[in-house]
Amino acid sequence: MIRLWDVQSGKEIKKFEGHVDGVNSVQFSFDGQMIVSSSYDTTIALWNVKAGERLKELKGHSGTVMYATFSPDDKCVLSASNDTTIRIWDVESGKELKKLEGHKKIINNVKYSSNGQTIISCSNDKTIRLWDVKTGYEIQNLEVYLDQIARIDISPDDDKIILHSINLYEICNQAQIEFIELKKQFILCLHFFFKSLCSFLKPFLEKVGENILLKGNIAYMAIFYLYRNICIRIKFLIILKV
Repeated sequence: MIRLWDVQSGKEIKKFEGHVDGVNSVQFSFDGQMIVSSSYDTTIALWNVKAGERLKELKGHSGTVMYATFSPDDKCVLSASNDTTIRIWDVESGKELKKLEGHKKIINNVKYSSNGQTIISCSNDKTIRLWDVKTGYEIQNLEVYLDQIARIDISPDDDKIILHSINLYEICNQAQIEFIELKKQFILCLHFFFKSLCSFLKPFLEKVGENILLKGNIAYMAIFYLYRNICIRIKFLIILKV
């Protein structure tokens, strides 16, 4: 079930019911008139925000749909699934326009570039891939050597990609954290990204360290939190000048 809330009052406005299994992602269209959702039930749903009704159900994936989002012009929907495919859908007709294949494992996230001409995807196969929207062909494959890449985003100027992965490690003794010295200016440059995350985790977890490493045009970052005997390592990667 999807719920819509009023920010000012904190009250629930609407419920959107239709998926028969858990919902993985929800996104507003850029004009705010529609919502797209993805689900474990292998479908994608388009919803009318005002009416609270399901407009279309997009079927085609053979596995859980991990993520779905609108194109910048709201004419298409982009989806990623654990069936290892990315699909582009026409919003008006609900029909599948393209199927992008190349990833070897679950695809966790997909994004459009700001101009809508490129798609960026991340997968558990430890790669980020760039795709041409018009042809559906893969145009770049970046191996990043991070497990279970969870989310990805691209900067407004389409020049940088940022992603993160989360791993849980059980430990018996004090967490062993390796600190790598790096230029202070670079740390400050990346601080903005961690600020909101750290604020959210602070009441629940104890921060025990962070790790930053720069290799060529790739910056690897990790922040470590301790909860009882569990060390949570949240890893981020930033690619400069794609």
